[in-house]
Amino acid sequence: MSNKDLVSLLHALTGAGAIIASVMAKGQIGIPQQPVKSVGLGIFIAGSLLFAWSLLHLRAAFRGNVDPVTDRLVTTGPYRIVRHPVYLAMVVMAFGLALGLRSVLGIALTALTFIPSAIYRARLEEQSLEEKFRDAWTAYRSRTRFILPLIY
Repeated sequence: MSNKDLVSLLHALTGAGAIIASVMAKGQIGIPQQPVKSVGLGIFIAGSLLFAWSLLHLRAAFRGNVDPVTDRLVTTGPYRIVRHPVYLAMVVMAFGLALGLRSVLGIALTALTFIPSAIYRARLEEQSLEEKFRDAWTAYRSRTRFILPLIY
């Protein structure tokens, strides 16, 4: 198993762990269920919409691989704003779920394991994209943010 495969597996496991923890340890935050449940649901839906929008632009390029699988660099839709909207969407969905379920453990695992694994995987992906797309990647990278619009 290659390093890139291990990183992909780690990312999947940390995401699954955060989601499972959120469901198993729900109700830990000692505040009323509403409006927290509604806010969490809204955040989850926003992440889901970003995920769907990203996939509409990725199409065949979305295979779950760290290395690019097509000869086209995707720079449209949410990719005009950030280079990794799928990872951002996944983190937003995990956080929204954890918040909506009032799960301290889910929020903690999202912040402490899932976000770092997403960033690490995205950095590996960027190395592969730079190798494959060279100048086009450099130009794209210079005009977009890594994962958070206007910030990072």
